[in-house]
Amino acid sequence: MTIKDYKEFLNSLPLEFDNYEITHREYTDITDNSLNAQEVNVYSVHIDENQKKACNMHQQSYELYQEFVNTAKIEVPSVRIPMPNE
Repeated sequence: MTIKDYKEFLNSLPLEFDNYEITHREYTDITDNSLNAQEVNVYSVHIDENQKKACNMHQQSYELYQEFVNTAKIEVPSVRIPMPNE
């Protein structure tokens, strides 16, 4: 699905759906005539321009992503320090 497809879908929904919560549901199996699923709330959407993808994230994933992108990345040169008796 592309963002264009998703926009068309969202724009086709009636206004009474505007306050519905968005979740991600992953169906896992069928047992005793029941369809089982795991569901998480969609907390954020990350646009990955390199991969050309829009990624839905739950809160824990979003917080981990923010921690990663906000961590200062510095390069430390490797320096050999002579030790006594060398």
